[in-house]
Amino acid sequence: MLMQKFKLLIPFVLFISSVAVHAKEIGKTEVEKLLADWVSSQNHQNFEEYSKLYGANFKGTKKVGKETFDFDRKDWLEDRAKMFKKKFSVVIDSLRIQDAAVGFHVGFFQKWESKSYSDRGWKDLKVVDEGGSARIVEERMKYSEKTIATPKTFQELLAKTEEVDISWIEQLKLTPSEKGVEFSFVRSLGEGGEETYSGLYRNDGTLAHVTQAVEYLEHSMGSGNRNIKGKLTREYSSLGKLEKVDGEEKIENIESGKILENRKIVKLTEKVKDNFDIKLPPLKAPVELLK
Repeated sequence: MLMQKFKLLIPFVLFISSVAVHAKEIGKTEVEKLLADWVSSQNHQNFEEYSKLYGANFKGTKKVGKETFDFDRKDWLEDRAKMFKKKFSVVIDSLRIQDAAVGFHVGFFQKWESKSYSDRGWKDLKVVDEGGSARIVEERMKYSEKTIATPKTFQELLAKTEEVDISWIEQLKLTPSEKGVEFSFVRSLGEGGEETYSGLYRNDGTLAHVTQAVEYLEHSMGSGNRNIKGKLTREYSSLGKLEKVDGEEKIENIESGKILENRKIVKLTEKVKDNFDIKLPPLKAPVELLK
């Protein structure tokens, strides 16, 4: 009788043992493999492989600048499918993997970049065992900021312009926008006046347009001292071709107050170039400088 009970217990024990082996939880090695596949699938635009890495009960938070969007798995992948239609790249570093009550907490610094946009920030993931495989069940961008050139690097770009002394350039400002990076700066002309520049570099680094506003004194012998004031806007194609010129210029005799010239500018004549320095800004900025 005892022997019969023992025989009955043997398959039950074997069954329990097989279940325990199958339910073995994932370790850090599997998490690291998941992250490598996560980065690779994005950099190779493999949406099918990317989708497989997300668990059935996934919840995600997407952060772009100050805006936050929450998704379930279905909506997340629909949103990401649009992203995969264009070439982009993902780089992560400062990776942290920590044990959680269930699975692992993962964090890293991410840099995301496409032809028209680039941002960076800290991302948190929750990774668990799902059917014997590591799967992402939570993904949240803790913070995100668009990356652009700093005023210092922009000044370095201006320094590459031939025959321009950048020591007279100040008040550099860069502002990201959907179309690219807006810029502005002031070029001091000493005690004689100043020139202000504002415009836009496209996302591919080409100059879209620039507006110069100038006011300075021109001294000469006798009563020929003049005050020159004007504004000039130049628009360029993505190939660097000048497409449009629009502006105005007024020249006044300081002593008499008489208006010597007051004209509309529609093309770059040599006379216009004498009063407006069109060497600034460069027609092309390295794309990495604007990120």
